[in-house]
This record gives sequence, C-alpha cells and structure tokens, in this order.
Amino acid sequence: MANPAFLVNLQVSKGWFDLALACWRMNQAATEVIVRRSVMMSRGRMDRGEAMGMVTEKYVAAAAGLGQASVQVALGARPDVIVGAALSPVQRKTQANARRLRR
Repeated sequence: MANPAFLVNLQVSKGWFDLALACWRMNQAATEVIVRRSVMMSRGRMDRGEAMGMVTEKYVAAAAGLGQASVQVALGARPDVIVGAALSPVQRKTQANARRLRR
C-alpha cells in the first residue's frame, strides 16, 4: 500500500506543475497578443475599443482573480490552488485575446 504522505506530496507536486504549465501557456499567449497588437499599432489599424481594452481588461481580470483567490483562501485550499484561482481569469482573457486577434 502506498504511503499516504507520499500521495499527498505527489498531489501537491502535480498541482504546482499544472500551475507552472498554465503560467507558461499564459505567457505564450501574452507574447502573441503583444506582437499582434504592436503590428496593429504600427500599421495604424488599432481601433479605439481595442486600445481601451488593452488598458482596462487587466484591472477587470485582476479583480476577478482576487475574488476567486479569496474564496479559495476561505475554503482552506492549498497554496497552488489559491494561486491558480488568482491567475485563472488573467489566463482566460489572455488566451481569448490571442484567439480573437488571430482572425
């Protein structure tokens, strides 16, 4: 029979690995968004809505992440789950921007 402490450590390690992978994916999407928006600006094709969204979307995603992380703290979740909850809205928005700007 497996040692219960080993299984808990394995679960925690997997949680941190999954979080690191999610951060890497978010970083790749953010890089793509920055490049695509830079090209739009350099060609004079960025509309006002896109420019305003570039600024405001970060605050909205950060506020949503803070709320989700607060819930996880109140539930007594592991640190990797709390950090993942905080980053989740930012990751979703970044990946959605990358998909939208590819069109």
